[in-house]
Amino acid sequence: VPFQFDATTQITYTDTIPADITSTISDITDIAQVDTLCLYLDITSALPATVGVKLLFLDDEFNLIRESTPFEITSAEVDELGKVKTPTIQSKTIQFGNDLVEDIVNTKNIMFEVRLKGYDNSSKIYIQSTDKIDIDLSVFAKAKINLTSGINN
Repeated sequence: VPFQFDATTQITYTDTIPADITSTISDITDIAQVDTLCLYLDITSALPATVGVKLLFLDDEFNLIRESTPFEITSAEVDELGKVKTPTIQSKTIQFGNDLVEDIVNTKNIMFEVRLKGYDNSSKIYIQSTDKIDIDLSVFAKAKINLTSGINN
């Protein structure tokens, strides 16, 4: 489907995935204090345009707990018609300090909000059924453990 649109036009797509990390984090918090949570996103974009992305962290009733700072995913390499030639591969890290760890631990779903924006009247974007964005999400925790040692005689 070839189409063109101007800089004032945008298309927003949302998708929600279950993301209950409570059990994983509670295994850690039983023995340690979590200082930082990091989300690592490995992104492969086969879309013919740069898109803006925001993550929304939702509870079990889909109420908003927290949202990420928006970031961009670079366009795939396109030909002169605006069709994807080569996907781009990128990584993004989203870090949450100890003041936000509890919010993220309470997350049960993550909504990805992807916004495709127009550029100008000459921008060509040719959307095909094979165009997509793949995002692999990993969660890592930085924690500290206080150990007490004693001397037995």
